[in-house]
Amino acid sequence: MDAARTFEQGRRRRTLVLGVLCAGLGAAVGFGISSDAVGQGWDRLTYYAAVAAALTSMPLWWLIMERRQRFGVIRGALTGAVGGILAHYPCWYLLILGRYASYQYLKYVGSPTTEVPVGPYEGISGAFALSFWSWLVFGWLTAIIGAIAVGAYAWNIDRSRDNRDNWAR
Repeated sequence: MDAARTFEQGRRRRTLVLGVLCAGLGAAVGFGISSDAVGQGWDRLTYYAAVAAALTSMPLWWLIMERRQRFGVIRGALTGAVGGILAHYPCWYLLILGRYASYQYLKYVGSPTTEVPVGPYEGISGAFALSFWSWLVFGWLTAIIGAIAVGAYAWNIDRSRDNRDNWAR
């Protein structure tokens, strides 16, 4: 029973470490994009990109890699590329929700105009529209970064498991 608990904790820890890694990369990409953006209100994109990257990559990693205990570079790279592409929608939806909550509860919009931001229900379709353009402009970048990072992470896990198995013999 103790070995099963240790095994499960290792799986959770690997998933959490991957989430932190992807959050850091999402924050870096979000910061790079928002620093060149024209207009106000883009300063929080870094945070939303970090949260979206973690929330997207962790379930994918768990479903594709951890459940089957297959940590290959190709599987990891594909998981990272898909996670990098899928993270666009939650990023934009979180940004829409953040602006709406900021306006409703803090009376701050983040732009010089005082118009009411898009609400949560309209934001569902608005996030799709923003994601479409985001995929066209930056989708290739997030897919490549996700593929390299998660592929390298999977390679590292696979390599350490092979070394552990060799020592056990």
